[in-house]
Amino acid sequence: MLGALEEYENRKDKSPPFQPVLYSKTQNFDTRVLKWHPVGVKKDVLFYQFQADTDKTACTVELLPDACINILFECDPDNPRAMLSGFLQRPQAVQLKPGMTYFGFKPYTGSGFAFGELDLAELGDESVDLIQLLPDTEGLLHQLSEAQSFDEQIRLFSEYAKKQMIDQNYEPGFIDYFAMLLCTFRGTADLHDIQKSTGYSMRYCRERFREMHGISPKKYNNIMRFQSTLKQLMNSGDTKMTLTSLAANNGYFDQAHFIHDFQHFTNTTPSEFRRENMK
Repeated sequence: MLGALEEYENRKDKSPPFQPVLYSKTQNFDTRVLKWHPVGVKKDVLFYQFQADTDKTACTVELLPDACINILFECDPDNPRAMLSGFLQRPQAVQLKPGMTYFGFKPYTGSGFAFGELDLAELGDESVDLIQLLPDTEGLLHQLSEAQSFDEQIRLFSEYAKKQMIDQNYEPGFIDYFAMLLCTFRGTADLHDIQKSTGYSMRYCRERFREMHGISPKKYNNIMRFQSTLKQLMNSGDTKMTLTSLAANNGYFDQAHFIHDFQHFTNTTPSEFRRENMK
């Protein structure tokens, strides 16, 4: 597994979790990918910032499943707030305030983090107010709301998070490497082959994986495949790319299975999604 870890770290085509709805429905969307976690197997995290549209009385966007936890800060100087979301399996609607600045933190794994008494595996598709979980969060919220730049927000959050959010007792285990391998294969991995490389039974791997992530390895693998397909669908300059070729490129049995999975994760068809979210 260490060889696979080295392969993952050296990959030139790694790309961050993809949220095209946020990009297309908001303004001034900006991102930073940093090597951040001090001891995690997957050390990368995505920081992002955007402004909600000023022309609407209210704006609803959807966060799509990407096998990551997510913290979204609403940088309202008068009433700042922050919501922690778990490993989404379906789209999650988020109501935005018109013209408001938002700041987000998305680590590539939930392992190695601590949020008070919360068990991330039990959070699932739900969200919880970060103030309820961690000390001194209210002060951080006001600092982020008053920050003058995206880079300053990253600095302020990092100083806080490395003191309050890192699990000091965390030691990477075989499930961390299992998840990393699923990412490496972009959802096309043979779960039984990966299980054999761990030396444990498939049943034991499933149980431990669910304990850590709240979802099965199969569901995690499906989300990785969805993310890979979503990036190809939205980033390809070939407007004639067919759904059949997308399905074949990403290991789906056929086009029908691809469309079924895509609708599960987005509530719409691939063609409709691309049309509605091209910017």
